[in-house]
Amino acid sequence: MSFLNRTTEIKTESLQEKLNDATSAKVSISVPMEHAIIRALEKDTDNLFQAELEYIGELEYDVEHDDDGTTIIGLNERIRNTNYSGELPLWDIKLSPDLPLDLSFELNSGKMEADLREMQLTDIALEMNSGKLDIKLPQSTDTINGNKFVVNSGRVRCSIPPKTIFNSTPLKLNSGHVDIAVAEHSTLAMPKLIVNSGELSVSIGPNVDFAVPSIQVNSGKCHVEIGPGTALETN
Repeated sequence: MSFLNRTTEIKTESLQEKLNDATSAKVSISVPMEHAIIRALEKDTDNLFQAELEYIGELEYDVEHDDDGTTIIGLNERIRNTNYSGELPLWDIKLSPDLPLDLSFELNSGKMEADLREMQLTDIALEMNSGKLDIKLPQSTDTINGNKFVVNSGRVRCSIPPKTIFNSTPLKLNSGHVDIAVAEHSTLAMPKLIVNSGELSVSIGPNVDFAVPSIQVNSGKCHVEIGPGTALETN
């Protein structure tokens, strides 16, 4: 039996949702303090979602099926006792690579490794309150929409592969450190970069179509490194 401290027992749960007739999925994952690993299932498997979870609070897992063929999945954990120490419980989460995905991540503490490179990602939203996040986007010539990108604290590393189109809402950094790496021949459109505090580093590879109409630095630092053949459009 494993414990985070003398009174907090780690519980386990296995979850899965079949593909059935789903044509797309919206998945929302809120991580309060775990080490979450998010990756793709093998191709042509029967499951849309499966997870092996360690947790100390109360899991909230909801599944809905819309008439348009969209499966909506929500995963959260409520923790009443925050007096814990020791290794982080593990969330091992796998998603189907066989249908379009709209993903939403919230990380309140802990760590998340999101390897989305094998998924059919259409939309992504991120809110980071603390901890560490490493996210790798898939290569896609269809537009990937970034619907939210807010970092209140912690450290984020985001990798955009070659020949990928990523259209994001404004990135807002309130504190912490964000590193964004954009590989060659990609398209990245972001209407505004807002740095209220902390440090933002953006590394742009060669021949990237990169447009940022506004960079607003109220405090902290913002570094933008431009590769050959890339023009930075900003005010």
